[in-house]
Amino acid sequence: MSFDTLKLSTTERLVGRCLRYPPTFANPGGLPKPKRFPVDQMQSFRDQEAAVFQDLLFVLIGLEGFYIRYANSFSIDDSTLQRLIGPDFSINKHLDLGLKDIAKRISRLGKYYVSLVTFVEQYDDLEHGTVVQALCFEIREVLRVYESILVQIEHEFHHNANYSVTLLEQDLTVNTTLQLTHLYELVMKIVQENEKRKDSSNMNKMRFESMLKSLKDDHYTGTLDGVTSDTTNSKVVKGGLVLSFIQSGIDKHKGDAASYQFMVDLFNKVSVGYVSMFNWWLETGTIEDPYDEFLIHQNLEGSRVSEDYWADKFTIRSEGLLKQFYPPSVQKKVILTGKYLNVLKECGVDVDRLGSIQHIKTLQDNDLFIRLDEAYARANKLIIDLLFNGYHIREFLESLNKYFLLTNNSNFDDFMTDSLSELRKSKEHASINTLSKLYLSSYHKDDVIQDHASAKSRRLIFNLATLSLTKYTLLDELVMILSAKTTNSEKVFASSDLNSLKNLLNSTLEANENNAKTSVLTNTKLDQYAVFSFCLDLEVPFPLNLIITKSQMVEYQFIFRNLCYLKFVEKCLEISWREITHQRFWKWQFRDERLRRWIKKARVVHAKMRTFVNLCLFYLNYDVMHANWKKVETVLESLKTDPSVELETVFSSIKSFLSTILSESMLTKIRLAQIVNQLFAIIVLYHNFVMALRKTLILMDKDLFTENQSKLSPGTTFDPEKNETRMRRLIAGLKSYEEKYYSKMSDMMDALKYYGEIDSPSLLRLYEELALSFKMEIY
Repeated sequence: MSFDTLKLSTTERLVGRCLRYPPTFANPGGLPKPKRFPVDQMQSFRDQEAAVFQDLLFVLIGLEGFYIRYANSFSIDDSTLQRLIGPDFSINKHLDLGLKDIAKRISRLGKYYVSLVTFVEQYDDLEHGTVVQALCFEIREVLRVYESILVQIEHEFHHNANYSVTLLEQDLTVNTTLQLTHLYELVMKIVQENEKRKDSSNMNKMRFESMLKSLKDDHYTGTLDGVTSDTTNSKVVKGGLVLSFIQSGIDKHKGDAASYQFMVDLFNKVSVGYVSMFNWWLETGTIEDPYDEFLIHQNLEGSRVSEDYWADKFTIRSEGLLKQFYPPSVQKKVILTGKYLNVLKECGVDVDRLGSIQHIKTLQDNDLFIRLDEAYARANKLIIDLLFNGYHIREFLESLNKYFLLTNNSNFDDFMTDSLSELRKSKEHASINTLSKLYLSSYHKDDVIQDHASAKSRRLIFNLATLSLTKYTLLDELVMILSAKTTNSEKVFASSDLNSLKNLLNSTLEANENNAKTSVLTNTKLDQYAVFSFCLDLEVPFPLNLIITKSQMVEYQFIFRNLCYLKFVEKCLEISWREITHQRFWKWQFRDERLRRWIKKARVVHAKMRTFVNLCLFYLNYDVMHANWKKVETVLESLKTDPSVELETVFSSIKSFLSTILSESMLTKIRLAQIVNQLFAIIVLYHNFVMALRKTLILMDKDLFTENQSKLSPGTTFDPEKNETRMRRLIAGLKSYEEKYYSKMSDMMDALKYYGEIDSPSLLRLYEELALSFKMEIY
């Protein structure tokens, strides 16, 4: 058996060259330039028409004729961009004016044809995404119909002697011509946008503009209910951006029924894959988007049990955002529907078995938002069932209130009694291990394994809670937070580029750092008490941390530290009250009438301080925490009867609960917080003052001195002259504390009334209670 030998030529075959880039009049490729009979020598209009008709058949598929040629500015093999734009044609100047006008109108179809064919060649790949591939398929379908029309026209040209250029134009002014025009306009938008993105400086500018727009439009909260925008720009036009171009075409042609319907049909056909991804997201929370063109972008970095991860895991792609998704409320529902389903999957729930939803057919349908609402309601119900029935978040919240808000908490009173001496030490000398042991000992009853949800929640918190001594006092931290400056939004949006924005933000950060250093108050000996730095912390486990976030735990900590200090002051006054009312030295019948009056007055001052502290505690416990928790309970109870209650509503109620407590606890107004802190400091110092007077009282009476002389230091004598000095010091000391106390009380009343009338009406209740208790004038 013998075989023929086939030799491969190294030279480019002419037929291959002609298929890709046919010879042109300007560049014949080494071939002689073609010559035809001059138009101006043709005797009849019919001869010119026949010559032009044959040329138009070439032009309609993007080729030159003899009398209609490519414009000098176009070279078919020069660059892909030129072919994407399409050729302009030059028409023989000697041609009849009527024929020339018709030829001009028809030749634009050849321009569109070349452009669309080149677009399909260059863009029909996975790099440009599935939406562009679907568009290329639709372009092919239109070109196929267009080419079949050209075949019919050519048949008429060869077999119908009466077929004219005018009839040719009439046959072309059908839907196909209209479709070519709109497809060309769409392709040009895509091509021009892609050319813009090839320039790195343009891309940087686009990223910066997207970021600024995101800052204006973003609804980021850093929590599960937040909506974050993804401001990145793809290197090529794809996905939603292509659909947004088509959508703008729909809006542009609303007055033209044929054009409008074509653009709507094109949008629906091209968006089939996009809609499928959207339905899959709403049903299972899954993103099948290998080419990064879907509405939602998924971030895969970070720990899956971190609240920050879930806050930023899914973002709305701002580039190419369709107008259906402009409203923030719609964006939130889209994000939360899939996010809730992903949380369920992370908790071991088989989402695929939960049943399907009624799918959205097209993004143009009137029932789009109805289907979205149904999918959101389904996901919302599932996550609420998981958190409230599976993870018992209500009981967890109640346990948090016990530990951090000290509600119904006799355990903390036991701890305060046992740890008072340790909390009075400076934080450098206080032992956090000792405090932790005392704390755990006071709460040991919660470390019991029981079946009901409340006991499980208390035990969980008992085992997760950690104690620490912070660097700054509560007041210092509040002052630093409340005095921090924000960047001027007008200056932010006036920034010309990323570097100017960075400089602006850095200047704000530096100013806040300097402000933090200067705003920290000069610590006194009292501020060194460990109680001012004593802090309870808790790392909330997943998925509870999606509702009770780090920021909310910080608010819980602030409230706890404030209550802890108030309980500390209460315990100090309780001890000193027992001292001045039950201790034998204070009950002694002193001979000096002045001293007896002084003791009586000291007790009166102490009683007023104690009444003040009790009123503050009552106000915080009942007027603030209890009253606001009732509002949260109302929302939680509604979950049992109203299936339409959203998890976002629950989250907002908890968030509002904590922020309201902070505000009504006098912690969000620097001046008021400082006054209250100074007032409590005066009370603690007064406690220290009266607790240090035992020896002085013994030395103030002859009989008492004689009875207790053995307990005094050797050489201590009874000296009436020194007692006069001691008496003056006692009177002066008591007067000083009394004046300081009433002065600060007056300042506090002014501040309560001022802030109560501005934005915190509950402060007026405390103002009125204090005024009535101390018989102060209400004005």
